[in-house]
Amino acid sequence: MPGDGRTADRWRRRTAVPAASVAAVAAVLADKVEHPLQVVALLLVAGAGAGAAAWSTLSPRRGEDGTPVDAGETGRSAELAEPGKAGARRAGAGKTYTARGLPDRQPTFRGRESELAALIASYEAQREQREQGSVRGPVVLALHGPPGVGKSAIQFELARRLAGRHPDGVLFANLGQAAMRKSPHDVLHALLMELGWPEEEIRSASLQERVGLFRAGTAGRRILVVLDAARDADQLNVLIPNSTECTVLISSRPDLVSARGFPSTAVRPPGPDEALTILAAYSQVDDAATRHLAVELTELCGRLPIALRAAGDRVRHGGGKVQPVVQRLRPERSRLADLAYGGRSIEERLDTEYGRLTDDEKAAFCRLSLVEAASFTPWVIRVLMPVSTGEAANLAAALAAVGLLDDVEADASGFPRYTFHPLTRIFARRRLGVLVPDRHELKEIENRLHRAVLAACCAVLSVLEGRRIGGDYGDVPLPEIGDWAEKVAEDADRWISAELPHLVRAVTEAHQSNENEACWVIAAWLDCWRTSRIDRGTAHRMFELARRAAAGSGTPGALGRVLLAEGIQLLAFEEYDAALKTLEKADREARRAGELRLQAAVRRRIGQVWHGLRHYRAAAEEFETAARDAKAVGDMREYAMARLLHADSVSAFQPADWRTVLPGSVSGRGDMRFHLDEVIVEVRCANRRRDLRTRERALARLHAEDGHGLERFSHLHCELSSGYLWHPGDPVDGARAPVAGRLAAGAILLAAGTGREFTEVRARTLLARALLAEGRLEEARGQLDLADALVPDHPGDRARDCLRAMSGHARGELMVRDGQYRRALELLEPAVRCYQAAGDFWHAAQARALAGTAHRGLRRFGWAMAELSAAVAAFAECGDEPAFDHAADELAEVCAELGLPITKPTLKDRLWRPGP
Repeated sequence: MPGDGRTADRWRRRTAVPAASVAAVAAVLADKVEHPLQVVALLLVAGAGAGAAAWSTLSPRRGEDGTPVDAGETGRSAELAEPGKAGARRAGAGKTYTARGLPDRQPTFRGRESELAALIASYEAQREQREQGSVRGPVVLALHGPPGVGKSAIQFELARRLAGRHPDGVLFANLGQAAMRKSPHDVLHALLMELGWPEEEIRSASLQERVGLFRAGTAGRRILVVLDAARDADQLNVLIPNSTECTVLISSRPDLVSARGFPSTAVRPPGPDEALTILAAYSQVDDAATRHLAVELTELCGRLPIALRAAGDRVRHGGGKVQPVVQRLRPERSRLADLAYGGRSIEERLDTEYGRLTDDEKAAFCRLSLVEAASFTPWVIRVLMPVSTGEAANLAAALAAVGLLDDVEADASGFPRYTFHPLTRIFARRRLGVLVPDRHELKEIENRLHRAVLAACCAVLSVLEGRRIGGDYGDVPLPEIGDWAEKVAEDADRWISAELPHLVRAVTEAHQSNENEACWVIAAWLDCWRTSRIDRGTAHRMFELARRAAAGSGTPGALGRVLLAEGIQLLAFEEYDAALKTLEKADREARRAGELRLQAAVRRRIGQVWHGLRHYRAAAEEFETAARDAKAVGDMREYAMARLLHADSVSAFQPADWRTVLPGSVSGRGDMRFHLDEVIVEVRCANRRRDLRTRERALARLHAEDGHGLERFSHLHCELSSGYLWHPGDPVDGARAPVAGRLAAGAILLAAGTGREFTEVRARTLLARALLAEGRLEEARGQLDLADALVPDHPGDRARDCLRAMSGHARGELMVRDGQYRRALELLEPAVRCYQAAGDFWHAAQARALAGTAHRGLRRFGWAMAELSAAVAAFAECGDEPAFDHAADELAEVCAELGLPITKPTLKDRLWRPGP
């Protein structure tokens, strides 16, 4: 071999391509032969070829004088170390690394810490397996998910965090943009250039030769390979190195690596809190006074990072004003267009993926937007277009694989359930108008869907009722799964919750088809109103039809069952007066029919009406009656829930029971009727016991079950928000008040959207208290003005006094903080009387403590002493130590001003009774 260095290097490079080719061909053949000796021989050839290619690739580059030059000094280096730190070879060691091949880090990147922590843990576990020799090949960390969900941002942040562990460099390649797919041949050209290979020699190499060179060039080197926006497995087959020392990060819309045995993490939209943080980073606005608008804005964006960025940019460029952007995005018809901003468009990304679909996939995707329920099974595709059950399942799976549908949970029938992201549903509905422009054809598809839903409802209800419900629907393609109706009936509550909009529609469809029994039976089963997707006017009209059908059926208890379901719906919409009247009618019908089980269910709901109005004594009486009737008929689940709610009500008006640990879980699998009520009671109990851990668990469960919106959880949001605020005098740290504000803002969003005025008033008073805790008095005043505007004027409304007490209590606290003591007393004294009449001793004690502070501010020490003494005694009896301590401190100060020898230790010795 020639002796001078440059000639030797030239010889090495000329032999690299054939050596790499030999290695690649031998490796492919080794996978195909079966005889052990043939496999060994071919693997030896492959190893020798790869070694020769690696020797040539890793040989030192030389300058004009023939001396070796470090790779970082020529061409585009993949070296990670900053200038002057190229010698750093091991992870960290106090060095700062930069991934120069990656796009610049966005300073607005926020959140995703749980995903990053899980990915780093996976990296460390995989790396340990390779160091122990139990697994060979590179560490692979893949991310997959729908367009705009933030996969690349997470991938790049992960790459920067892992960069220091890969001292031999970072190789970055974007594998596709929009509809364009980059060929592996071109991608390998760029990667080999990064590795320092001469361009003239790369240009003449075939794809297989480039693969061999790439794998030889990465062999034995600690290199981080970042492959963004992968389009298909064919790209990855040639771009993943073989070296155990390497790490590969992959992002793609479909999952491309699980089939090869590598893990892939599904990226979902961030949770509510992270979405607010991301929005604040882009908008540069984090105003507590507009937090409820910010929450609505994140929901209008579907919490999708690309949409949050566009909305945040609009807010920032609009002078930091959130409300105009919210108003702009509320109409669905223009939302996608308005979210195209700053060169980013979620509609363009969705359109790219839509353009890659087959004709059948496009038809299924668009027609599924006609489905009114939040989630659906693949069976519905059979109704929307002429395909078999297997084809429908394959179409749904194909749409989910590219992120155009989200898979949620398995249906009891055996089918998976899918849902649309809110923005994807809007996109699909717009494309439907192009795909099916004929309105008559579209109406025919809708009618076919409604008839199929009615047929499916009747099949399931026939199982639940034990008799045939509905007519003959032989022309409807029902699911081709054995005993599917029986399987669905086993999990009826979850089915009702998931299909509620369809069930409401089915009642009207049955009425129009003169199927009166189906009309009232379907309505009677609608006892799980946990969604904001139903317009209350639609619900009222539906129950009117069902009442007529039940009254004319002659079936004992039919009208009572429908009235119970209607009462539950009215209770869910917080129409308390109407709910009470309807449920009392249901009770009379149940007594007339001798249906004791129905009576128990009715009395429990009447108790919940009184509890919602904060008339706890009346509520406790109803729950006690419900528990007795349920026990008499052996309905132990109804009995357990009635006992739980009875204990919760009693603890609200009997101080000795205030901190009592309530009964345990009563809900079972899929028991949607009881589950949320049970969680709300658990949180209320945790609030009383100052149990932060239980509240945090409930908050985590709320986020986990939340899906894409804040549906079903307005009451739970309020209870959690209340718990984070504690007593007005307690120290509320800077972290808890914003959390309370975000939860209250979430409740406002849902309540305002569905006309739940009671919850909206409560949520706005809680948001006002959170603002007070942050020292934002004027913003708090604005929220209370909005709350007062919602309080009904007519004296006959049972909710009026309760709402006035709630609002007056919060405004009284504001007046005390603002030094307007006379005005504070005008507000607090009626609130105390209302609380006392309802048996709500704890809120009465809170209001009396504030009244004592107001009297003290007016130097009415006698009155102050009386109010504070009553509050101290109540807090002592119920065992609320933080509230007791605060009120006792102030009472002791008043006594000192009056010259009385009463101190806080004295009060505690005489009054304090430690709770259970």
